[in-house]
Amino acid sequence: MSVVNFLFFFITWGFCRTDTSLMRFAEIYCDTLVTSEELASMWQLIQTFSKDYLSQTSATMKMFIPTLLRFLTTVQEKLYDGTVAEDRRVRKEAQDVYQRVIDYCILIAGRSFDQGIWLRRTNVYEREEHAASSDKVSLNDATATEMGRSVSGSTVSDLEKRTGWKAREDTMIEQINLYIANIVIPKLKHLIVDQDRINSLLNNLVYYVIGPVLKTKPSLSKVVVFIDQIYEMAKLPFTYRTWRKEIWEMFLDSRFFYMSAATCQKWRTIIQAIMTAEKERFVEVANRISTSPSTALFSNREQESLARALNLRRLTFIIFSGTNDQFISQLPIIQEKLVELLKLDHNELIHVEIYLCLRVIITRFSQRHLTNFWPVILTEMMRLFNSFLGNDMTAKPEEAQIALAGCKFLDLLCTLETESFQIYQWIFIVDDIDALLQKKSHPSTIIERFASKLASSATGIDNYAEQPVPSNPSIDTTNGERKRPMLTMRNIGSVHQLEFFVNHISLYVYQANLSLAPPDIAFIEGLLQNDLLEGDMD
Repeated sequence: MSVVNFLFFFITWGFCRTDTSLMRFAEIYCDTLVTSEELASMWQLIQTFSKDYLSQTSATMKMFIPTLLRFLTTVQEKLYDGTVAEDRRVRKEAQDVYQRVIDYCILIAGRSFDQGIWLRRTNVYEREEHAASSDKVSLNDATATEMGRSVSGSTVSDLEKRTGWKAREDTMIEQINLYIANIVIPKLKHLIVDQDRINSLLNNLVYYVIGPVLKTKPSLSKVVVFIDQIYEMAKLPFTYRTWRKEIWEMFLDSRFFYMSAATCQKWRTIIQAIMTAEKERFVEVANRISTSPSTALFSNREQESLARALNLRRLTFIIFSGTNDQFISQLPIIQEKLVELLKLDHNELIHVEIYLCLRVIITRFSQRHLTNFWPVILTEMMRLFNSFLGNDMTAKPEEAQIALAGCKFLDLLCTLETESFQIYQWIFIVDDIDALLQKKSHPSTIIERFASKLASSATGIDNYAEQPVPSNPSIDTTNGERKRPMLTMRNIGSVHQLEFFVNHISLYVYQANLSLAPPDIAFIEGLLQNDLLEGDMD
């Protein structure tokens, strides 16, 4: 039997019996053993069968359409790799059929393929459940009880059937969405080509599938597959207008930062696409950060502070998602907002977000563009540590978080060894041979005075057990080690948990400088991303 006849048999038999396993075999067979020339000679047969099948839009036949989509994807990829790609008529016919199949799969994934059948089925179920509940209430004698048992048994049987059907359907829909996200959308530019056609398909996908799900405002962990679809769309700049509204609303949701690290990587690409297409979005987010008190009659200061911090984190995430020096034109706006926020009460948690934003800024902008930032940065850092030196060290947990944020920023500055900061480094840490000798002279730097203050106030503080740490932190460059920040924790409960850091930062920085090891940028990026996220809500 020739290859063409063999494939003809499987396609015909698979279509007639709606056997997904046979069509799956035909898909693999085409992908591995059939040449593009052989497929080209069979294209009219494949096209005819596809059109005939798509005309049968019953609820049973729809289960076969996702398999048809997989088969046609494989066939068209093979066709376009051969000489048939030069035949405009064949190419247009293939695109028409493929677009129609994708549209049907989108309708199935959005539960809109046979909406009338869905509505009728739902009404029948509701009537059955209502009848069952009525029977339980009205039948009191023995005979009625037996009848009720019979009805109840029948209802349980129907319920099991419905449950099995629903489970199979949910599995099919999940597989369709995964296939569209991982295979179809990345290949649309190659298989459909025409941008208007692609936008039409993706508009349907957003309208029937993504939009209805996102309107329910689920947690990000429950819509990972839809984020994957948007992520692939974001790689096609001409599709931006099809998904911008739904995604921007999700970005402004208060639960946005409850996501996993893998999801965050995709969101960074999506946000980057948004900022590239609409630069005014950056200003829109910046303007949401208000420092003036609310004029409402009943205002909650805590809620205002929380909203302010959340909006600043959104701005930080946008900067973090961008490329180096991408937002240079917006740098004056960023500086203006940060200066306004720094004037707020020192105890407000907004200061934690300020230092996180500064850490991202240091890694995303070239040093020559940050000249105007250094007076503000140095003044604020000195104010922060001096405030702890002048107050009781039995600080509140929120004040401990602010201290941790300030120390993390100092830690990053020392790790990156920026030239702009090195000339001021001596104000904060010991940066000469005294760091190695660990002389116990009168503390002169801010961190030394901070360490002395912590030591003097540590009496009776046993609530926070110290973790085992190396006595002499160092870097071994012989195996390619790079400099990393010392502080990696997200939260602390007391400022005394910073005692190891303030006692060893000078030694660590001095040894790191001697090793000439470069900073571990990938590790630093991971720390920043970890601090931006709140973890998976589920």
